[in-house]
Amino acid sequence: MKRGGKSLFFDKKGGLFSKKDSYSSDSEKSSNGKLVATLIILILVAGGGWFLFKGFYSSDAGALARENVANAFSGISEWVGTSIEESTTSLEYVGSGDLFGRKTNSESKTKGIILEDLNPIGYSSQVGYPAGYDFQLYYDIEFQNIEDYVLETEFECFLNDSTDQESLEEAIEGEIKPSYEVSLTEGTQVSCNIDGTDTESLDGAYTITGWLEFDFATEEVKLPVYVISGELADDLDRRNVDFFDDQDLDVSRGDLEPLYNGEPMSIGMGVFGEGDQQPLIVRTGDSFNTIGFTLRNEWDGDIVNIENLYLSLPDDIQLDEGLNDLPSLGCPFEEVGGFRNTIEYSMAEDFKDLVFIKDEYGKINFPISFQCWLNVDYDILGTQAYDNVEIMAEIEYRYRSTEVEKSIIIKGEGESLIETNNEESFFE
Repeated sequence: MKRGGKSLFFDKKGGLFSKKDSYSSDSEKSSNGKLVATLIILILVAGGGWFLFKGFYSSDAGALARENVANAFSGISEWVGTSIEESTTSLEYVGSGDLFGRKTNSESKTKGIILEDLNPIGYSSQVGYPAGYDFQLYYDIEFQNIEDYVLETEFECFLNDSTDQESLEEAIEGEIKPSYEVSLTEGTQVSCNIDGTDTESLDGAYTITGWLEFDFATEEVKLPVYVISGELADDLDRRNVDFFDDQDLDVSRGDLEPLYNGEPMSIGMGVFGEGDQQPLIVRTGDSFNTIGFTLRNEWDGDIVNIENLYLSLPDDIQLDEGLNDLPSLGCPFEEVGGFRNTIEYSMAEDFKDLVFIKDEYGKINFPISFQCWLNVDYDILGTQAYDNVEIMAEIEYRYRSTEVEKSIIIKGEGESLIETNNEESFFE
């Protein structure tokens, strides 16, 4: 983060240098005569040049020159306008919040539940379902690396027109069995049931659309942070030596990002102070350090609600109450206590709808970034050259899967439920 300051100039001996004092009064006097003579010559040249220019301007050559200049300036104007527009777009992107990093765990896999398909029961594409009779489709749900989880899940399904049919007045809502809300475990059977009374007048090809929502959490997202004193930082700067090389630490920049383990949401984090990367520098006077967060939707579905966002800091590092004006849009946390040498924060309830704004479809658009000032106690180092601490974050949310569609045929009253070999199937 850049901090404003005055521009100072110094002479070779280190003294403050003033531009006004750099000229002697003698040199000013000697230059006055030269200045007057120069002005007289310029006036004479300008007068003669005007008459020459006037004649040229009214000539055919002058007209051609004027046209060329106009075309040139038109091109420049168009280029400048385009450049300004591109620059503004870039600034708007940067202004929307810096993106703080996360590293995908190479050993991780998708973590959550996936809606794979809707499977119709007792159905044949050559026969279809008879109008006026109930039918069911089962949700094909796959648990991914959460075998022991119990997830609070909601289901919905609707029968809609296919594109070649006249429009229904409204979609027909299916009934979810055993219940609209299910404490879902691996192997639980859930079905979409279409009531026969809703299909009595139907005939043709239709589409069943279904989806699910479940509560989930991205937990124990850890950011390793190295902290050094201002004295050590100055010494490293004088020697032009990297901190990690100086301390023989086998740490890459990728090691200083939190791991993403395959959940629907990820949390990116980073700490910043005098530089744009670690280590974090603390001094006996004021130290201006920050921590940044970027929340991302990593899956193809939608995040429809954020239940809470938690932050755990070592007790020698706090969110600065004064600089952050907690809670605020820039740093929407409030302190909720401490646990085992940590200070715990959670997102303030009043700021959830302000930070996580939903669109007309009820989904939250990501990524979302914000940044908080840190107050780092200088005593965090004790007598050590550096300290290595850990910052942890968690987020609880509701995820909505992408919609799954299944095409079916409903045979109207009076039609045979067995198709002849000459009839074209709706399915390949």
